[in-house]
Amino acid sequence: MTQDDMIKLKVEEALSENMHNSSLGVNVQVEKGYVTLTGIVDVLSEKDYAERVVNSISGIKGVNNALTVGMDGEITDEQITQQVIGKFFSEPQLEAQEVGATTKRGAVYLQGRVKTLAEANIARELASTVMGVKDVVMNQLKIGDNLEGPHDDATITNAVEVALSASEEVSARDVRTSCRNGVIYLDGTVNTLKEKETAGRLASTVPGVRRVVNNLSTRHGGNDRDSELTNLLRERLRKNEWATPGFQIEAYVIDGTAYLGGEVYSVEAKSQAELVAGGIPGIKQVHNDIEVARH
Repeated sequence: MTQDDMIKLKVEEALSENMHNSSLGVNVQVEKGYVTLTGIVDVLSEKDYAERVVNSISGIKGVNNALTVGMDGEITDEQITQQVIGKFFSEPQLEAQEVGATTKRGAVYLQGRVKTLAEANIARELASTVMGVKDVVMNQLKIGDNLEGPHDDATITNAVEVALSASEEVSARDVRTSCRNGVIYLDGTVNTLKEKETAGRLASTVPGVRRVVNNLSTRHGGNDRDSELTNLLRERLRKNEWATPGFQIEAYVIDGTAYLGGEVYSVEAKSQAELVAGGIPGIKQVHNDIEVARH
């Protein structure tokens, strides 16, 4: 079995596990690590979800999503618009009175204004779940216009950095942020694909952000066991009495090896962190690069 054959098998299994019957109409082709999806799905959200599932699999170089959204000939553009607007009003995280939509040949054009990019993404996701929607176009939807307070690039960058640093789901130490005309660029490295996606989502919630370009790379390909060990290690480190507030330990696991960084208040705390990591079944060795703060 070739490497491409192995990737194809992993993709087909992942689609079947995550999409169930919706994956039956999806065909998978792999060439030199690049995956092409063809076939028919019922709604646009399934097409988007299939691509996210494939991107979560290690060893894949890229995805060409050529899936077609089936169009029910009995559904008119007007009916699609009505269903989309109805979904907007049923979503508590969206100020529906500020968002509108029109439909042309199955393509939904979002209009109006939202406060954040995250709200715009919610509107897009809701529209994509409506039967008959082939595409969702957002270039007529204004994001963050006329908001209170300063929203220059420097302020936006600082707000994104604060949001990432405050999150326990993202190891932000090696993440670099920059902003140009409201577009946030995320560069650097995080531990897993899930952290990369979370960083992008957090950035999109900051007022003034119009778009997120997520260039983050991952230290490993999203190995589920390593992710479980990373989460367990971080949880146990947080629960220890010697984990003094104000000091932060960075921790992640790659191929069974725990990597510790950050800063603690004493040599004893550094040693305790290493003992905690080494005591977790599945962690084979520990690299302890924690620094001791000067008093």
